[in-house]
Amino acid sequence: LALFREHNEEFKKRVGIDRIRETYESYQRSYKHLSAFVREKKGMEDVTLRSLDRVFYDDFEVFSSSQEAAGVCYFIKAFIIIIRSPESFTIL
Repeated sequence: LALFREHNEEFKKRVGIDRIRETYESYQRSYKHLSAFVREKKGMEDVTLRSLDRVFYDDFEVFSSSQEAAGVCYFIKAFIIIIRSPESFTIL
């Protein structure tokens, strides 16, 4: 979550320059959704990138579908974009 939060902070700085507010707001919603999942279903405040496995993704997909069916794919897509960013590899 720290990486996702950092991404959103950096993204926000670029709104109006080469990013749009709507995309920032979508990333913020995705962050809040993932945060709720980690707290409610995993009983943690944060997770490490190393702990993300197929079970985590599957559990997140089920959680997402039970929360907001229309946004499931977007939440997962946004999350994957964040963890695949070049910055995430320096944290691994």
